[in-house]
Amino acid sequence: MQQVRSNIRSDPLARWVSLYRWSAAAILCIAGAAKLYSASAGGADVFLRPDPLLGISFRALLAIVGAGEIACAAVALGARSQFVQVTVVTILSMNILLYRIGLMIIGYKGPCDCLGSLTQVLSISPHVADIAMKVVLGYLVTCGVVLSFATLFAERRMAVSVR
Repeated sequence: MQQVRSNIRSDPLARWVSLYRWSAAAILCIAGAAKLYSASAGGADVFLRPDPLLGISFRALLAIVGAGEIACAAVALGARSQFVQVTVVTILSMNILLYRIGLMIIGYKGPCDCLGSLTQVLSISPHVADIAMKVVLGYLVTCGVVLSFATLFAERRMAVSVR
């Protein structure tokens, strides 16, 4: 454990990866828990309708994505490889981005209900929550792509120097 701490202090990439993985894990755990709560306890009409892009019930979609987000957070915190820690979050984030692009392509105009009923519990308008989630998604994708490539090259450089 002491070696890991000294490595983070001396290696700028390790510091950025640590900041990203902890912040991403917190974001994914909160969003995932909100989705799972909404899927299990939400009684609003939106949960009975099919998702406009995938066609499955919105309740099932929330449960699947919520569980996936929490699993990704666990991998981001538990994996040994920095590349895996960052890339698992990046892949999930890119899939969410593709989903949102798909919604735009089919002409869906409503806000994303990606936080389920948490917006009602916190008295946040769906429009404000939608904008906040777009900003968070931009952070996860942009930083994730940059750090995925940086950690890939760093781990390859270390593998070559060990040989």
